[in-house]
Formats: sequence, structure tokens, C-alpha cells
Amino acid sequence: NEDLRRVAGTESFAFDDPIWARVSACDITVPRKTMRAALEKARAAWAGELSANGVTGNFAQLLRHLVQLVARCTSGDHARVREEDVTGALNVVLLVRVAAKNHVEVLSEEQLARLYGAAEPAWPGRNEVGRDAPTLLNAVCDALSLLLMSESHQPHTFFTYSLQAECTQLVTVLCATQLTRPASSPHLLL
Repeated sequence: NEDLRRVAGTESFAFDDPIWARVSACDITVPRKTMRAALEKARAAWAGELSANGVTGNFAQLLRHLVQLVARCTSGDHARVREEDVTGALNVVLLVRVAAKNHVEVLSEEQLARLYGAAEPAWPGRNEVGRDAPTLLNAVCDALSLLLMSESHQPHTFFTYSLQAECTQLVTVLCATQLTRPASSPHLLL
């Protein structure tokens, strides 16, 4: 997808740029076992480009879209949530999980914390990181936690099993750094 290549490239995109709507609306097919090697190679290349071009801020914008779309699906405002919103949330969570899998394999904990916004405001221009203002990493964790702790039949939720399963996989990938690090290391993520 050309838009995915552009996001991973050197061009910087604002949060409200139309490219994010196209990225969240694109068709993403997850290949089965026969395509695993090709998927792994493509995943590593795309995620590597995305993190290497960290100065664009596009990965942070992708994380902000994850927060916004997942929050919309769990808001309880069913009149405003459409199937396209759920599909968009699923696509963005999948893209972040694909990138995160590469990131936890090749980046240090400090680099991961920086890339995932541990010291960055969740919504620049609206607040600064502080006691009452969440970091981007906290906002991502909160959005994922709300979706994972909600039951699909509760009135304040609107999401599919696929979205919940993909969020579970993303949290598992993000926890991989803590599961594999020595007990004496400080906790940086989640």
C-alpha cells in the first residue's frame, strides 16, 4: 500500500492529515502459515523504516490514531460508531502490533520507551506531561486496557472479537520486553 510506504518514509504527517483515514480504512489481509516468511520480511522492513524515520513523528501519530479509534469503539456512543470505525481501529492496532513485534526484537527498553511516547504528551498542544496529563504511552495502555476489560455485551462497548483479539496480541508483544528482561532491570513499559 502506497500510503503505508509514505507513513514509513521521511515525510511527516499531521494528526488530521487525510492519509491517516486512508491507512485505517485500507484492506489488510493477514496471511496464514504459508506466507509467514514473506510477512515476517515485509513486517521487519516496514517497521524498520518507520522507526528509523522517527524524526517524522509518524509513529506517534499512528499511536494517537490507535487511542482515538479504540476509544471511539468503547465510548458507548453507538449512534456515532460505525463498522468503518471498528475496521479502522482493527487496522491501526494491527499496524502497531506488526511494528511493535519488530521494535521489541531490535530496540533497547530506553529506545522503546522513547518511541512509544513515555515522556511525550498524548495530545501535543492540549497539555503537557504531568500529574493530570497522560503520556502517549499511558494513553495507548489506557485505551487498550479499557477495551480488554470490557465485555462485548456491555452497553458502553462496540467492537468485534477480532479487535479484542488483536489488542490482546499487541499487549502481549509490548510485554515481551518485561518478560525477557532480568528482574533487576527497571520497568519502563506498561
